[in-house]
Amino acid sequence: MERMSPQRMNDKKVVQRLSRFLEHRGAIGGGEYNEQGRVIRLDLSGASLKQVPSEVWELTALRTLHLRENTLREIPSDIRRLTALQELDLSENELRVFPHEVGGLPALKRLVLDGNLLTTLAPEVGRLPALEYLSLQCNRLTKLPREVGQLTKLQLLHLYGNHVTELPGEIGHLVALEMLCLDHNDLLTFPSEIGTLRRLQECYVQGNQLTSLPPEIGNLGALRALDVDGNHLREIPPEIGKLKALECLLLSKNDLTSLPAEIGDLIALQELDVQSNKLVTLPAGIAKLPRLTKLYVNGNPLTIPPAKVCQQGLPGIVAYLRN
Repeated sequence: MERMSPQRMNDKKVVQRLSRFLEHRGAIGGGEYNEQGRVIRLDLSGASLKQVPSEVWELTALRTLHLRENTLREIPSDIRRLTALQELDLSENELRVFPHEVGGLPALKRLVLDGNLLTTLAPEVGRLPALEYLSLQCNRLTKLPREVGQLTKLQLLHLYGNHVTELPGEIGHLVALEMLCLDHNDLLTFPSEIGTLRRLQECYVQGNQLTSLPPEIGNLGALRALDVDGNHLREIPPEIGKLKALECLLLSKNDLTSLPAEIGDLIALQELDVQSNKLVTLPAGIAKLPRLTKLYVNGNPLTIPPAKVCQQGLPGIVAYLRN
């Protein structure tokens, strides 16, 4: 008979104790083991936990730990024992302060803190060298620390539904970032440093307070989707025409009175939404867009093309602009 290693024996005992603990609470947990019998995944979501059972910190081979939908208010320093941890989900709890103890987990790639009560993000967030995914949706954040720029492997940053008014210039250091989600915050400006994010493919800034976009946005050569619906934009910089990979451009519910002629240079554009602005004319270049299949212009005082042409949809508008 194969002899069981001390670590495997300890994990087995820990899981047994946790199972009894959860049964007593009427909750059901879940786990996953590797070939050596070590626990590598543990799910204690929805277990009405006010604090994390101390036994969890003995599972030092853990790669994934889910603690969502509890009533946790703090995370003990013992979490630093989980040096193999790659994914941590603490969403839907009652955390008011970013768990300092999470900072420094060397292997952590995915951190989810959605639906808590966070008002600040501690500088320790910058001490997560392997982090690729950071989600902080629906908290109460007003700003990000400069240390966020140290997350040079970060690919997705999700901040939907906070109260962020500005981004630090260090956001430009996130050289691996592919998706930036800032919908429904209170952003007043977009930093020019955004232009250094050469891998950025999707940028969502719907429902903020922006009045302009920086010219440097034209440097985002990989950008495929840009959503700035529901802001207070008065103009779009002509540099927008440099975005040769852009497929979707959403500009509805702003204060635009005109569009730059360079819109006609967006050779990959498939969808353009300019509804509910103050546009009087559409640039003729729209008729040159070879891949455009969706064009929304309702809610503008357009005279070129006139309303009866706009009612014909994309084919009618394109034909009018060509003539």
